[in-house]
Amino acid sequence: MEKVLKEACESLQKGGVILYPTDTIWGLGCSAENEEGIQKLSAIKERKAGKNYLVLVSDERMLNNYVQEIPEVAYDLLDSVQEPLTIVYPKCTKKMEHLAAADGSIAIRMVKDKFCIELIKKLKAGLVSTSANFSGQEYQHDVLQDLKDRLDYCCDIPLKEGNKPSKMIKLEMNGEFKIIRG
Repeated sequence: MEKVLKEACESLQKGGVILYPTDTIWGLGCSAENEEGIQKLSAIKERKAGKNYLVLVSDERMLNNYVQEIPEVAYDLLDSVQEPLTIVYPKCTKKMEHLAAADGSIAIRMVKDKFCIELIKKLKAGLVSTSANFSGQEYQHDVLQDLKDRLDYCCDIPLKEGNKPSKMIKLEMNGEFKIIRG
């Protein structure tokens, strides 16, 4: 696993796009702090401009670097949830404005998967993460083959069985929330 982490990280640091097993499903990713990598990811996915990505972070410190103010209820959710949960926070920091929605919000998931945590720590940046498919198509395992030729690196490690997309909620500063994906 150390060799895969090293090679994936080197690719990400150069603005590359990788295929990797997330804490949910196979993902395509790039450094959240590299706008050229994000543009490249959008081109690979054939994704229209303006559609937002989510960011994977390894810990609260990184979360605090990307979100201006974290609603109190978010900490309760992060401590209690067992399944992967993506939270749309009300306001990103200036550093992440390139990944913000029109209202300034940003979708972030704090991962618990060992491989993802180690990759993010080695990169020293969050990972933009999106399902490994073409925009507008359903996620299917056989699509991966079509994507692999367009990527800079493919992590050759297994994905855990039975993984599915994360649940997603949007939080407001007053604690109100909306379920986006259940």
